[in-house]
Amino acid sequence: MKPRPTPPITPALTPVQSAQAHERAEILRSAAPTMTVDGFAWLHAAIFVGIDAGAGQLRTHDAALDGFHFARTSLIASCLKDRFAELIDSDGYRTPDRAAFYNRLAYHLSELHAIAPFSVGNLRTIATHGEQLARAAGHRVTICSAQKSLWDRALYAAFVHREVGAVAALLSGTPAGAAPGNDDGVGICGTARLADRFLPRGRRQFMYLAVAQQLLDDHLVLARAQAKQRLSDLNDNNAPRAEIDAAHRDLVYLDHPKGAGFQLGLLGGIGVRRIEVIARPDQSALERIREIAYGLMIALGGQPRDSVEDANWRLLRPHYVRYGSPHQARMADQFLRNSAALNRSDPRFAAAQRMVDRAGGSSAQLKGRDAAAMHAVTEHLRRGVANRIRTGEVDIGGDGEIRSRRRLA
Repeated sequence: MKPRPTPPITPALTPVQSAQAHERAEILRSAAPTMTVDGFAWLHAAIFVGIDAGAGQLRTHDAALDGFHFARTSLIASCLKDRFAELIDSDGYRTPDRAAFYNRLAYHLSELHAIAPFSVGNLRTIATHGEQLARAAGHRVTICSAQKSLWDRALYAAFVHREVGAVAALLSGTPAGAAPGNDDGVGICGTARLADRFLPRGRRQFMYLAVAQQLLDDHLVLARAQAKQRLSDLNDNNAPRAEIDAAHRDLVYLDHPKGAGFQLGLLGGIGVRRIEVIARPDQSALERIREIAYGLMIALGGQPRDSVEDANWRLLRPHYVRYGSPHQARMADQFLRNSAALNRSDPRFAAAQRMVDRAGGSSAQLKGRDAAAMHAVTEHLRRGVANRIRTGEVDIGGDGEIRSRRRLA
């Protein structure tokens, strides 16, 4: 039997209804911050009463964003309880440190978005809640002034990749990400950059990406070794600081996860088929890789930023198994962070912890086990159960039951 399609969460509001909700949210943004689950539900009801039949009520159907599932309905209430308990323990994130405040608020709001507790109006309710917290803590946020497309991208990255830097940047009103041409070694979408160089002598030619990929495969290891040796020689000979910094930048680029190989993938995803490089017959492996890198950087700098960001998202998009989801991964991580006693007392993790206890108990009866060995066995069992939760092989129910899912071919 095929699984039922999961409906996405959509605004489903007319322009008139959206305007009415916006006016109510504008009034509520200066109110005292909501600090409890009931208060958060009341905030949703206050904004959407008379607009949505489910105002103030938790979502009763599963929902997804671009194929990635939000929290299952059986887990919404308990996940919200955890989130607001952390908010109260942190005193509403009140701190004079602006950077710390924006980072903590970004995490809180993005996790509420990952839960998506309501059928309609999650973003507006979460935004109003965030402005209430910011005002109470003495900070300003720019939720309403930022473009919706930027918020969509930032929240998507936080939901799927758990990267909240873009959300924090939007909250604080600072630019998100470095633009091409910055001299801090970071380019668009966090790609690695080399230091600026004088145009070398040699023949300018076009190189197809497939050829560049083959050269990377053949010479990258040797180029990395040459870069290390060059940096060591410069340090030993007390070379000028600028030369040492440039050599260090080369080595950072070669080791960077968003270096040449990643940039090749970005350009290929955009549709670029070739780059312009400078070639000479006597180039060393390091010189050859550096020229390819410059060609990649120049080609990326000439592409529309939106196209590069879209390609970046496609490359970094995780591939979950059929029953896996970002929220399943969050539950698995929470299971590992909790102590065994806390898992036993939490209905979501009690059955999973019993699986660990049963397996650990049988292992403890094996002759010759010492405390250190038993700890290693228990940790292995915990991680095994967590992996089954993460991949969706087992379902964690709100009633504390854990049910194995038969995988479909």
